[in-house]
Amino acid sequence: MDQLDPLCLALFYFRINRIEDAHKECTRLLEKNSLDQAAWSLKLSCFSEEVYVDELENEEAGLADTFMDLGTAVATAARPGTSLYRPLTGTAGGPSPAVRPRTASGRPLSGMQRPESRLKTGSMEQMLRTSRTSKTARPVSASTARQARLGTASMLSKSENAFINLARLNVAKYARDKTVNRSLFDYVFLHEADMRTSQQIATIAQRNSNDEEQDWFWPNQLGKCYYRMGMIRDAENQFLLSLQRCPMVETDIGDTERSLLYYKLLLRQDASNVEGIACLGAHIFYEGRPEIALKFYRRILQMGVNSAELYANLALCCFYCQQFDLACGCLERAHSVADQSVQADLWYNTAHIAMAHCDLKMAERCFRLALATDVNHAESLVNLGILRMQQHKTTEALNLFQSATQKGSHLYEAHYNYALLLYEMGNYAECHNSLKRAIELFPEHFYSKKLLQKVETILKS
Repeated sequence: MDQLDPLCLALFYFRINRIEDAHKECTRLLEKNSLDQAAWSLKLSCFSEEVYVDELENEEAGLADTFMDLGTAVATAARPGTSLYRPLTGTAGGPSPAVRPRTASGRPLSGMQRPESRLKTGSMEQMLRTSRTSKTARPVSASTARQARLGTASMLSKSENAFINLARLNVAKYARDKTVNRSLFDYVFLHEADMRTSQQIATIAQRNSNDEEQDWFWPNQLGKCYYRMGMIRDAENQFLLSLQRCPMVETDIGDTERSLLYYKLLLRQDASNVEGIACLGAHIFYEGRPEIALKFYRRILQMGVNSAELYANLALCCFYCQQFDLACGCLERAHSVADQSVQADLWYNTAHIAMAHCDLKMAERCFRLALATDVNHAESLVNLGILRMQQHKTTEALNLFQSATQKGSHLYEAHYNYALLLYEMGNYAECHNSLKRAIELFPEHFYSKKLLQKVETILKS
């Protein structure tokens, strides 16, 4: 490594995400030659990488933001042929809902939770019924705390102070230089959080770019600056211009194999990416290989992540690997560190393990605790209804299944079990409607199709 050119060594360290080592190499280069533009630009990139925040779904819209702002009201009805409102359960290559559960928005469960995509906020009623939603009813200015980084008062270019003196920086000169303007913008925007200077850099760089290039980058960055400064209309115009120059359509096509390939490519570039490891672990777990998924989750644990969700996933992997003692220990640890928002899911998983041990009383208690934590936990309602069916408490089971279909409209299990109980009670008309809904959610469900044939035969006779 000592034989490499110092700049190449710094680039190598930056490439493998050893940012501190890249910092040191750039500092040595700048001490030898303070006008080394390549080292200066790379050091700016190192500063930006340390505080980089992905802008995708970064803003959590609460109840007040979503429903009280009349200027941003959106129609709930989709235009024909333009929406993915219904889950694409019949897509070739997509995971089956019987093996891999889906969220309320119709997406298969992944290894991470997104602020916006985890919810299906189509109505105020659905928003109020969904856990973790009403807690974010706060203004926009209060929901961007993780974006902001305050700049320091001293900007002298000395080793004990900040890297760049923005007050003395010739913004026009460096914004026109295509070799450094992007690195400089990221540094000012992400590291210093100076929106006005960032806006100046982006504006000059956009004017300096040729119309023939049709560069989408600078309109997008300028839109971010306007958005942070509260100039929403100007930000919208810049984002639209960026999309015109680089149109992108993201569609849920259920191509699991290609998504796995991209996750593996991601981990080759950044082996410490928690989201990539978690998503791969979740996919492998639902493929029926819990012993391999356990290695992924153990890797996340070794990286210092300490969350209830991680311990719950470790417990399930250990349980399916027949390591019951470790599964119980992980569940106890998960309950000890869990907050109110995940207690319902934890009690549901605890009940699942109790049912596998044939301890139905313990499972029933866990389901009740899950519902005490979150009265809208549809999965617990479904399984508690099944236990009531086995106890021949038909009326109570019917009420539980009916509540589950209302609070968990994305669960085909709720509609099928409700239809099965209605079939046994002789209510064939309502049973037919519920089966139609179950097949709409999961077209390949064999038992729903078989029961639907019986019901249609009875109704025709």
